[in-house]
Amino acid sequence: HAPKTTGDTVQEGSESLWSIPIPKLLSSSITLKDYQREGFEWLVSLYSNGLNGILADEMGLGKTLQTLLLLSFIYENDTRGPFLIVTPLSTLDNWMNELAKFVPEMPCLKYYDREIRDHSDKYLQKRMARSGGCIVTTYEMVIRDIDKFVGLDLKFLVVDEGHRLKNINCKLIQELKRLQSNGNRLLMTGTPLQNNMNELWTLLNFILPDIFTDFETFNK
Repeated sequence: HAPKTTGDTVQEGSESLWSIPIPKLLSSSITLKDYQREGFEWLVSLYSNGLNGILADEMGLGKTLQTLLLLSFIYENDTRGPFLIVTPLSTLDNWMNELAKFVPEMPCLKYYDREIRDHSDKYLQKRMARSGGCIVTTYEMVIRDIDKFVGLDLKFLVVDEGHRLKNINCKLIQELKRLQSNGNRLLMTGTPLQNNMNELWTLLNFILPDIFTDFETFNK
């Protein structure tokens, strides 16, 4: 279900329309459509104002590319990672391919293969902490090895297929809330939110827990 390589498009509009330069980490062979550029600037504005968000473009519109642009911007202009990307197993390899294609100079570590997981906790934590870039893993790995991730000083947390966190009592959301991500979180979803206040509040509580603190108040 991951977006296809929608970055291979002809750029529309003038560079002067945009206030934020494209990160230098972006491959020089990639150009952007206006809506992708607009999404990137919106994500940067959220980050700059200390807010988190839900990137809910439809499938195929380049959510992966926009997210990698944001992480590249943070990497170049503010702080290096580690940035943790948590994704379903079905899109794990696609994320690795998109990283290699769009931002080939961004350090990245795939936390899934057995040769990685079988190392000692101390070794893994040092390697992940020093990556300075993206760590990509799956829902199952976060739940299984949460203790290896909890101690990391994460700079950003991205959850792909974020609508799967709509149940406040699910194991995944409880473990993700334990991670230290300095409050920087982004949910990605190509699935429209359902007309269910409980599920909507759960997503908003995950990204902005200081604002959406109580469901009953929100529901009223």
